[in-house]
Amino acid sequence: SWTLHMLDVGQGLAMVIERQGKAILYDTGLAWPGGDSAQRLIIPWLRWHHLRPEGVILSHEHLDHAGGLASLQKAWPEVWVRSPLRLTGHRPCFRGQRWKWQGLTFTVHWPPENYPAQGNNHSCVVKIDDGEQSVLLTGDIEAQAEQAMLSHYWRYLTSTLIQVPHHGSNTSSSLPLVQRVEGQIALDSAARFN
Repeated sequence: SWTLHMLDVGQGLAMVIERQGKAILYDTGLAWPGGDSAQRLIIPWLRWHHLRPEGVILSHEHLDHAGGLASLQKAWPEVWVRSPLRLTGHRPCFRGQRWKWQGLTFTVHWPPENYPAQGNNHSCVVKIDDGEQSVLLTGDIEAQAEQAMLSHYWRYLTSTLIQVPHHGSNTSSSLPLVQRVEGQIALDSAARFN
């Protein structure tokens, strides 16, 4: 079995995929002057649960998603990073890529490799599947990119659980995406009163 944890980093995102004492993170929470979510919450949480992260998937470059990366890399220098950012040392995270980790299949559904946008609509959308249960991690993808993704890859997006895109913003989670995913559970990472 495997476990998905959504850590409470406020108006940001940090998720932990856990299996057999190992972990992969999807996003690393916020950064602010003098600190970040990894220092304050993620690293202590991982150590408390005796989890060693093997990798980080960064959805995109915004500081509420990538803010804790440097601290995580300082704590665990061997951690690999996947992202759509084309940065030195990052493995690519583009549509059509697949890999296995601890018996789970990771499939990237967005963005296309030559997609011109940056920011929210460049978010790396990943489906994690064990053959019975699946999770769709969406970062901050907005309606325009949701529609483009759905127009070509709609049949592959059905999932047991969806991470609500862009913290539940009215620019995301379009009805066509929600209907296509057919999720039983939706998880949203948002600040209080959002």
